[in-house]
Amino acid sequence: MAKKDIDDFVDVEELSKKGSKYLGKGVIVVAVVLVLFFFFNLAAINVPAGNKAVVVSGLGEIGSQYDEGFQLKNPFVQVELIRWNTQSLEETISILTRDEFNVPVDFQVTYHLREDKVGNIRVENPDYKTTVIQNIMRSEVRKTAADMNLTGNEINTKRSEFEERVESTLSDRCSEYFIEIESVNIRNIDLPSQILDASEKRASAKIDIETAVYELQAERARAKKEEVKAQAEANATIILAEGQAESIRILAGESENMTQEMMNYILSLRYIAALRDPESNIQFVIVPMEGTPLILDLAGLEQQASA
Repeated sequence: MAKKDIDDFVDVEELSKKGSKYLGKGVIVVAVVLVLFFFFNLAAINVPAGNKAVVVSGLGEIGSQYDEGFQLKNPFVQVELIRWNTQSLEETISILTRDEFNVPVDFQVTYHLREDKVGNIRVENPDYKTTVIQNIMRSEVRKTAADMNLTGNEINTKRSEFEERVESTLSDRCSEYFIEIESVNIRNIDLPSQILDASEKRASAKIDIETAVYELQAERARAKKEEVKAQAEANATIILAEGQAESIRILAGESENMTQEMMNYILSLRYIAALRDPESNIQFVIVPMEGTPLILDLAGLEQQASA
């Protein structure tokens, strides 16, 4: 086909115009897509769990906040992620005690921000950890120690009470700034060597006193036991003596009706009982012999036997 015939069949100029038109529209579409993508990137944010995205600058309300998760924000503002859930900070505070020692004490404060007031906190106190929590903490710790009039050693011995009182006052003051205090704990107390030495001496003295008291009580118990035993023996001796006296009285009253053999028999039984008694102190025994009583010195007989 001749070139002229092709030109007659296809309107080249018209085709050129349509191509330019479609090309222009394509460029516009691409440009729009790029602009939309750009603005989407500016607007889309992903807020991590436990955080809030707070508007800090731009064409929007400063201090407004976006919740956690995927969010579309005003593309013309800048946001800052601020953690609001439970967290902690540590602070070492030097305390002047009643006995004039500077005692460094390590505190740990656990807290969280009020979820609905994160924006207010960011606007009013951007560096709230220092300007609010730490400043109030230092003030209240020293004030509480002064109110309790603590010595260096009492910071340790009254540790729980000290923590509770600091936590109470710190919580009251920080709540004014939308910060909730969960707990205050003392992690370490760096007592000076002078206090530690004095504490050891007091502990040693206390042990000595407790030992002395125990020994005194034990001695009193032993003395009481001996006293009771002696009283019991004395009572037994009295009872025995009374019994023997009564027996002798009866025998004396009835001796007129007794034969000599009966009296000898009774005295022999008494003699045998005396010999069997390990506690007996009898030194002389009356032994009837052919009707005539004899008094024998048992101690002397024992000495002669041993010689």
